[in-house]
Amino acid sequence: MKEKIIKLIKILCAAITEKRLITFYFESSIGKMWRTVGSYMLAIKKTKNKGEVIYFAGLPIEKLSEKLDDRQPGQYELEKLDLKKMEVLDETFDDPGVPRNIVVHTPSVKVICRFIYPDEDEQVVTSRWIDIQAYLQ
Repeated sequence: MKEKIIKLIKILCAAITEKRLITFYFESSIGKMWRTVGSYMLAIKKTKNKGEVIYFAGLPIEKLSEKLDDRQPGQYELEKLDLKKMEVLDETFDDPGVPRNIVVHTPSVKVICRFIYPDEDEQVVTSRWIDIQAYLQ
């Protein structure tokens, strides 16, 4: 399981860094479906039931037609992803499509990697990311 998670983290962080869309199949309480998102963050959050969970956040592309403040990004747990049913697409995006503050200000999660805006200092941003290898030890 740990190897699968590490592989997913590497794939997703590369996709986020390269600002590439991701398409994947997932099952949730609302059903089973394929989804294409502009992923902007990979992080760890604390949950009541499961303890800490690694997830990625991204805006489904069909939400781009909504007003910025009405868009609801998804949060997708890595444990529920199947590598065989996930693909990083060639198509890229310039903006995550959500209010900037939910990408930049993340006090309730441990960021593994995230979208970096053109006016941000990459070294400053990445210095705040957790060392996932050490975390998974």
